[in-house]
Amino acid sequence: MTSRIRRVVGEATFLTILTVVPAAMHVTASAQGPSSVGRLRRELRIGSVNEDSLALSRVGSLVVGREGSIYVSQPQEATIKVFDSQGGYRADIGRDGGGPGEFRNLTGMGWLGDTLWVADSRLRRVSFFSPDGTYWGSMPLDYVPAGRSGVPIAVDGLLQGAAVVGQPVVETQLALGRQLAEMPIVLMNGSGTTITLAVRDLRRFRYLVQTERGVTVSTYQPLDDSPLVQTAPNGASVVVVERSAATHPDDSQFRVTKLLPTMDTVFSRQVDYVPVRVPASVLDSVLNRAVESIRRLYGNLRDARSGARAALYLPKFYPPVTSIAVSSEGTVWLRREAMAADSVHWDVLDGRSGRLLTTVTAPAGLEIFEVQRDRLWGVETDQFDVPYVVGYAILVSERGR
Repeated sequence: MTSRIRRVVGEATFLTILTVVPAAMHVTASAQGPSSVGRLRRELRIGSVNEDSLALSRVGSLVVGREGSIYVSQPQEATIKVFDSQGGYRADIGRDGGGPGEFRNLTGMGWLGDTLWVADSRLRRVSFFSPDGTYWGSMPLDYVPAGRSGVPIAVDGLLQGAAVVGQPVVETQLALGRQLAEMPIVLMNGSGTTITLAVRDLRRFRYLVQTERGVTVSTYQPLDDSPLVQTAPNGASVVVVERSAATHPDDSQFRVTKLLPTMDTVFSRQVDYVPVRVPASVLDSVLNRAVESIRRLYGNLRDARSGARAALYLPKFYPPVTSIAVSSEGTVWLRREAMAADSVHWDVLDGRSGRLLTTVTAPAGLEIFEVQRDRLWGVETDQFDVPYVVGYAILVSERGR
C-alpha cells in the first residue's frame, strides 16, 4: 500500500465489539407526523440510445464529486463513466482487466476526502483514484470466516479510518460447496478484525434453486425483509435498518441505528408503524415471474411452480422499509412500503437524533444513490428498461401550506 493510500484510509484501530448504546439514545418514534413535506423536481437526465458516450447499461453505483461531477459505475463494461454537473460526458475511468486501475467486478464506490475508492470483489481489492481518474494505488480485500479460507467480499462502503463494510459474495460461497443459512454484514478493519453489524437470513434475502444437474442458482427475493446497511458517501457513518415484515395487522416496529466509524452510536431509534398487507394479486404476480424464470432451468412448468413455492419468501405484509440512503450531511432517507403505485414516500430522519424531519414524495421507479442538501441523484429506467441517471431538486414546504 502506497504512502498516499495509507494517509487516505488511515491506520485507526477499531473495537471488536459494538459500543453499548446509552439508555437515552434508545428512543421510540412518536405517532406525530413530520412538520414538513417534500416533492422532487427533475433538473437533469443523462443517457442515450444513440450516442455511445452517453449510453448507459446497468448502474452499479453512483457518487457525486465536490465540484459536481457525477461518477457512474458500469459493471457490464468494467468501467466508470464521468459526467460534468450538467450531464456532459467527461471521461471513463478504468477498463476490463486485472492490472493496476482495471476492474473485473465492480461492487462499490465512494469518497474518502478527495479520493475516489472503487471495490472489486473478483480481484479482491479496493482501488484508489484522484477525481480526474489518476490511479493512486490499491489495498487487498478478503473476508475470512472463522475456521475457513478467505472469500471475496462485496463492499457496501468504506468508512473513514480504514474500515470496510460489506458481505461475503454468495455465489463464491456456493461454489465452495458451503451450506448457507445466514449471511453476515460485517465491518472489517485493516488488520482483518471483523465486527458483525447485522445478519441476513439467506432464505429471506436470496432464493436458491437447484437444477436437475445439481447446479444451485441464486437470485434476490422480491419481498426481501433482511436488514439494510448503508454507509454515507463520504465514509462518515453507517446506518443499519432492521425491518422484518410484520406477521399480524397490529402496530409493529422497525429499528434504525446510526454508527460512527469508531462504532460509537449516534442514535438507535425504534419506529412504530401500521403494517400494509401485500395484496393477493401482487403475491400471484411474484410467484408467476419466479415460475417463468425457474422454468427455464427445470424445463417443465409443474416442477418450476413447485420449485418457486419452495424457494420464495412471501410475507403477508410488506417490509416497512424497502431502501435506504444516507446524505453527505448525515440525514437518513428511508423508502417506505412499495405498494405498486406511481409514487412512493421517503421518510427523512435527522442525522443526530433520528427524529422524523420530512416526508418526500418521489417517483416509484427512482433508485436514489446520493443526497446532498437540496439535491439528489439516482437512476430511473424507461419502458424498455434503459437506465438514465437523473438529478432532482428537493422542494420542502411546511405541512398545511
